Amino acid sequence: MRAFEIERLLGLIMLQRRIIYASLAARNTKFWIKCYLVASGDANAEGISMSEMARKSGVRTATVSKLCHIICAQFGFRPSAYMRDEATCAKFRLANRRPRKLEPEQN
Repeated sequence: MRAFEIERLLGLIMLQRRIIYASLAARNTKFWIKCYLVASGDANAEGISMSEMARKSGVRTATVSKLCHIICAQFGFRPSAYMRDEATCAKFRLANRRPRKLEPEQN
């Protein structure tokens, strides 16, 4: 094996270890692995929507989306085709924001 092939193989092994340790540290490992499949764009996640996964897991779609974005940031993945891009998420955050009450001025 060439040196660059060995380095690439070691990098993949380290990534696998990071993924395994992160899944073990999660409160719900099965849910975390499902979100990882969506976040990484794995073919095993094909056909399963985030809303369907959320319904089966007993959480909201926003929870699935947030964990997928956390996983992408943690491992340096680009958002997969199953996920919304960050600009769209920012628009949803702005649209779903509750208006703040104005407090009366104190003299």
